[in-house]
Amino acid sequence: MKKIRLIAFVLTAVMLFSSLCGCVTQNAHVTLKFDAITSEQDMQLRYNPDRGWRGEAYVNVGNKSNDGQTVQNDPAANIRRFAQRYAEYPSTICQVYFYLTAFKNDSVLPDYAFENMQKCFDTAKELGMKLTVRFAYQGSMDGTGEAEDDIMLAHMKQLKPLLEKNVDRIHVVEAGFLGVWGEWHSYKLEHDQKKLLKGIIEMTPKQLYVQVRYPGIKNLINKKDENYSRLGFHDDSFFGYRNCSAAATLNPGEDDWKQVVEESPFVPVGGECFWGYENSDEIDAFDSIIQYSAFRQNSFSIFHSFIEDAFGYGDYGNSNYYPMKDWLTMEISEEWLKKNNITYAPGWFLNAKGEKVTRYAFDFISDYLGYKLELKEADLSGELNTGGKLDVDLKLVNYGFSAAFHMQSSLVILDKKGNIVSEVKAGDPESWNSRNPKDYEDGKLLTHTVKGTIDLPDDSGEYRLAFRLCNSEGTGARVGNNLRYSNGCTVIYEFEI
Repeated sequence: MKKIRLIAFVLTAVMLFSSLCGCVTQNAHVTLKFDAITSEQDMQLRYNPDRGWRGEAYVNVGNKSNDGQTVQNDPAANIRRFAQRYAEYPSTICQVYFYLTAFKNDSVLPDYAFENMQKCFDTAKELGMKLTVRFAYQGSMDGTGEAEDDIMLAHMKQLKPLLEKNVDRIHVVEAGFLGVWGEWHSYKLEHDQKKLLKGIIEMTPKQLYVQVRYPGIKNLINKKDENYSRLGFHDDSFFGYRNCSAAATLNPGEDDWKQVVEESPFVPVGGECFWGYENSDEIDAFDSIIQYSAFRQNSFSIFHSFIEDAFGYGDYGNSNYYPMKDWLTMEISEEWLKKNNITYAPGWFLNAKGEKVTRYAFDFISDYLGYKLELKEADLSGELNTGGKLDVDLKLVNYGFSAAFHMQSSLVILDKKGNIVSEVKAGDPESWNSRNPKDYEDGKLLTHTVKGTIDLPDDSGEYRLAFRLCNSEGTGARVGNNLRYSNGCTVIYEFEI
């Protein structure tokens, strides 16, 4: 804040001198440059909403487990368990499977089913999390629990008001319903995939994205359809930047891979590794970072192949290999990032003294999943007096893998107590890609501009100009600068009128 305070002092002095001379200087012009944070402060940004590691929870909407024997008294228990077990690794998103298996032959969902689901949304709000929502019926490869199309479509219509009611608590809706775990494979009955996908899109509030398991599912919708741009991806067979024989895996160079690379700058992308017991070999951290960069990864599961707590029954046994644990101790260097055209904040490798520090792959992924914004400079001009107007031209960059989806940005005036007294919407966070969307191998960083004209208060006093970035719940996000953070806003200039 030293630079900002100095400029503010000089400006105030000029205005005072002008007043003593018998005239009032109303027009002002100020240019500000901002210092970036260093490695010690990265952890604060990991709590930013709608990005990063995501958890996983299972809710049997019929209030019974898949085997029909164990009663689950608290539908939100797994969400709480995740929040407690992974508290060391900040996560603001939790994927929730709503299993509708108990109603596979009943076209009408009972009231208690909605009560069970609502408890999960209420718990997410309580914990300050967003839910990635997936509905499913089938819990095994043999088709057990599978529902007919007319049942699923009837349920979608009934679920629409639930999603609309809780729209601000939802990160994305995954196109589940069909197949084992809602992944659109291993089903036994005949299904109209296109009709089901359209039903899911219609069920989902228009301000939300729908993620599909495979590019081929998205291609059921015509590219000219307005809903095509709402369809993102969740890669549930993630193996990093390499070919893999696993079914439905995206392989570098193939058509599906190319489609995700081409479209991912404009839609949120999620994903997960296989469970640890399913992995026959290591999922390399560096291969994974290359894929995250190519796919503009917005979120990723911290459950699978890390510290597993599947279905709430504890680890899958100590003998199983969890490759993501190795990422905690794999050193990563600026040289490797530059060689592979991966964007990163230079201060990430420095401490407050300007000394180089050792960093690890897991930390890099934790910090760069989703968005990671840094303010660079601002140009202010206008009338610094009561009732005046201030024109703001703010420059920022995004070092993260993806744009800032589901986020809103604005310029605000705060009073001395930190209350917002004036605000104007400015900027489009969903367009803030780190680099050219047309070339994922181009490591050249893009600069984005936030412009706006904001009204100054009618009352004299001390005020602050701030940049506000928040999600649909109003949860604020920090940027990577050494600036005061007040009431969910980043203060960029202090002044008195």
